[in-house]
Amino acid sequence: MAVITSQTSGLWDASNADTWGLGAYTQPHATNDDVVIDNGHTVTLNGAESCKSLAVNTGGIFDGNGTGDLQINGKNAAGLSVDLDGEINGTDTDLDIRCASATILDLEANDGGAIRNLIINDASCVATLERDTTLSGDLTITAGEIDTGADKDLTVAGDVTINGTLTCNNSTVIFGSGGSKQVDGSGTINCDTATITGSDNFGSGGDGLTINMDAASLDIVDRFGDATDVVVVSGTSAATIACKRFMKTAFTAGHSTVTMDGSGVQNHIGLGSGAFWNLTINSTG
Repeated sequence: MAVITSQTSGLWDASNADTWGLGAYTQPHATNDDVVIDNGHTVTLNGAESCKSLAVNTGGIFDGNGTGDLQINGKNAAGLSVDLDGEINGTDTDLDIRCASATILDLEANDGGAIRNLIINDASCVATLERDTTLSGDLTITAGEIDTGADKDLTVAGDVTINGTLTCNNSTVIFGSGGSKQVDGSGTINCDTATITGSDNFGSGGDGLTINMDAASLDIVDRFGDATDVVVVSGTSAATIACKRFMKTAFTAGHSTVTMDGSGVQNHIGLGSGAFWNLTINSTG
């Protein structure tokens, strides 16, 4: 195991320069090396690659270049899998986190730019956000968990697929800020006391999403739920859900206020089980 720090600008695989000072065509080890991109250096990915952890120092630049994911297989001595103090260049940097333990993600680049697509893909991974985080593309939790910390905000411009767990705490969470997007999956969203907005369709893919509302506020652009597969919802009487169309959903009895409010046709196809706590229909269409 070693900390490998860039020595010059170049490609990740060192095919055009001795990027890491390890010799031509020699790059960091896929699972053992903590990678640091230093001040004044630009390192560009030119294919799918892997490392133990990634840090971009202030003044350093990382460019995913749209050529493949950078797979992160562990965390550094400070407990971070990703630590972005520098810049993300371009709009096509994708990360695949496969740390098999609790870890911290610092994904908000101080010097500018944003991660496009983020994947969490290890059942033992619990990745906690260190700061407010914006993804310009998609969020996919294939396995494991993202925890927003006590109150770190999360904005995802693209689609959200949750087959693991998303824990929202007391954060502001914005889904689908980039337009007509959806939140789906067979996993669990722990909403806690978060304020969650956006996404044209929430749990509408028929995969059986579980939503633990607690006392959260959930405001959906269009459709909540799916016509065939049940979206399971639990919460306290303080939980609120607002949407245009409300589809097949199972409620914990006596919980969750639902408001169907907005323009256009609104409809309710039926509850899987349980009953509304409060239901308001306020259509302008």
